[in-house]
Amino acid sequence: MSVLHLPTPQAAATYLANLPLADPLATLERLVPYATTLAAQPFAGLAQLAPLQAAEEPLALVLEEVEKRLRGRPLPYAETEATLLGQTLRLLTESAAAWRHLAGNGAPSRSTTPGEAFEPAMAFERALYYRSQALQLALLARTEPPAGLWRSLHADFAAAEAAGVAAQAWPDRKGRSIGPLRHYAATVLIDMAKPASQSFRDQRLTQRWARRLAKLALVTPLPDGELPVFVLDLKADRGLRKQSSGDVADKTALRALDTTALADHLRRLKSRLKEGHPPADLGLGEGLTAEECSRLLDHLRPPWSQRGLARAYVPEPVIGQARLATAFSALAWHLGQLAPGDGQQVHTRTEFDRLVVFGTTTAREAPKIPDAGEWGITERSDDAWRLFHPQPPERLFHDQLVALADAAGRFQLGRISSLLVPLGGGLAIKVRRFDGPVVGVQARFADAGETHPALRIDHHHTPALLLPRGVYRRGRIADVQPSAAGGSARHQWRLESILASGQDCELAAVQLA
Repeated sequence: MSVLHLPTPQAAATYLANLPLADPLATLERLVPYATTLAAQPFAGLAQLAPLQAAEEPLALVLEEVEKRLRGRPLPYAETEATLLGQTLRLLTESAAAWRHLAGNGAPSRSTTPGEAFEPAMAFERALYYRSQALQLALLARTEPPAGLWRSLHADFAAAEAAGVAAQAWPDRKGRSIGPLRHYAATVLIDMAKPASQSFRDQRLTQRWARRLAKLALVTPLPDGELPVFVLDLKADRGLRKQSSGDVADKTALRALDTTALADHLRRLKSRLKEGHPPADLGLGEGLTAEECSRLLDHLRPPWSQRGLARAYVPEPVIGQARLATAFSALAWHLGQLAPGDGQQVHTRTEFDRLVVFGTTTAREAPKIPDAGEWGITERSDDAWRLFHPQPPERLFHDQLVALADAAGRFQLGRISSLLVPLGGGLAIKVRRFDGPVVGVQARFADAGETHPALRIDHHHTPALLLPRGVYRRGRIADVQPSAAGGSARHQWRLESILASGQDCELAAVQLA
């Protein structure tokens, strides 16, 4: 991308004054060349400061809009979404590079007025902030971070260490503690939390907690003697990793991540939640229940205590083929032998009159059963499979219900627990299998005169019904009876809550009415 002609800081201010702030995406397109110019042709010394500070508010506006547009989107992204993500990542990395120039060139100001003095630590803090924002956005978007992004973050932190300012911290305008180490440690913690396996809500909560609790994580030179189990390699293009035998030879680029205080704090938070303390009083956030905070703490405690760490994504060879079905009609057929025409649907008035008079309706042509797509298996265990497709036949989303079968052809119900867009393209997913039997049934709802094909499932030993999307309403009574291929007893069930969703279906918890 070509740079702009910004000969003076005043020219930069004029350019920003004409940004179309009412249109965040148009603002994004104009901010990218602006940040690229300040990174490629920085102003001398502290003259770089005002142009960078003036861009922070519109940049924050853009980032908020981009996160909103990518929230909950199925993967892989559409071309417009992928372009939007790529532009935003470039804006953040160019902004980090521009602040990094200031950290290297700006001398401390002589002002003695509190809050007015500018120190290089502040430029390092901003550089690490924008670099960490780029990484966090890539992780939030379930994409493999761009090549070199981790290495650049490590390099900025190493430079802050060399300048003796890495551990400095100070409150921002909202009273939050910020500093080079705070941003660096928070990003490492977020990566450790296995974000590709989290819902968007849990991802955002994890980011919030990581930023708040990063002060409890220390990054230090390696201790003498035995190496820690996990290390940070400042020359590598990845986050925390397991130490290897080759690390003993050269420790200069290695750092230890001490999360002892963090692990103790998480344990105390868990105990206080059990004692009945509100999450807001514990600093976990407003509008959260104790149950969801406890569940997320259970997810975060092992990685943040360094008792277990998810491995970084590495392309694996395909060891077999699997079939993946996503549409409800395909799930109903492959799992319950329910053809698309099985069970009466909602009747038209003419069909209803015919049903009353003649006991039947005009035969409907059964829609074609969607086939299951072929995916490559890269790893499998008793309860989960890892799959990859270079050009997925359809877009998938986190927690989606699917039907999965190996070469033998026996389908099982599963849930997409993790998905990631690799740098080379395609889509990598992890599918966890459901335990328990799946039986095809017919669910009649007397309140609307509807009968729908459904699947009767035991979800963690809890009865549940998989129904077409739009059928569920809390409290509805379903008269459930076996299909021609099923074998379950007839019961009346009350729909209680949504447990999971599929492409065009929902899994509802039920209780006997």
